[in-house]
Amino acid sequence: MALAHKGCRWIVAGWTAFIAENVVLSEYKEQIVAEFGKDKYRLAYSTLSTGACASIAFGYLKHGRNQGPLVKSIAKKWPVSVFAIQALGLAGMFSLALPKLQIPLTLPALEAATSAAMTKSEGMTFTVQCPVDFKAGKINLLEVSRYPMLFAFGFASLGTSLASPFLSLRLLAGFPLVMAVVGGLHQDRLRLRSGALDEDTYEKTSLIPFVALVQHGGWEKVQVPWVNVGLGVTVALALARRRASALRSLKP
Repeated sequence: MALAHKGCRWIVAGWTAFIAENVVLSEYKEQIVAEFGKDKYRLAYSTLSTGACASIAFGYLKHGRNQGPLVKSIAKKWPVSVFAIQALGLAGMFSLALPKLQIPLTLPALEAATSAAMTKSEGMTFTVQCPVDFKAGKINLLEVSRYPMLFAFGFASLGTSLASPFLSLRLLAGFPLVMAVVGGLHQDRLRLRSGALDEDTYEKTSLIPFVALVQHGGWEKVQVPWVNVGLGVTVALALARRRASALRSLKP
């Protein structure tokens, strides 16, 4: 059992405490602030969060890193599926966390350069542009999920979780997706109650990624920063290659 190992116990306890304190303190924020003040509320929040994160870090770094109970790596049997899950998450994270990126050469410049190369003409020139598209609006991917960053991080870490042959890392990297679901459900409840999320938007969007798009359509409205996505997929490929080498060195 997972709780029979000391490192796994600390990790599970830390993640459980982290999720619980986020739910409880946000649920009763108004009452706590009214009773004790905003400063003490923030102190309690930061103290409990720090304690929970310290428990997770202690369990993994001291007792779980490359040690502890072994589990079957899903990446050994289904490497493409694990890669796809992690690539989806990293593509989302790079799309949301970074400004929209673009190829430094403009399309006319690329076409002209290709034509010049094919005809072997001299004097081939390039027109460069800023790799950051400052004209683009903020990418939020709310058509995909109401909480896209939570799920992007959850899927990115899930890839690591499924691939790991150690139970400690599977738990450590698997809990962010649990946090995304539980935290998202709780935020939906709070926002619906406060009016920050109206019923119409709630019905047209979804908590779980892509569910609303499958049910109601609207794929054409999703703004996809393809260079950002490509960067995320490239990182996922590098992680998959590194992972494959490490898994080959383990006993079957």
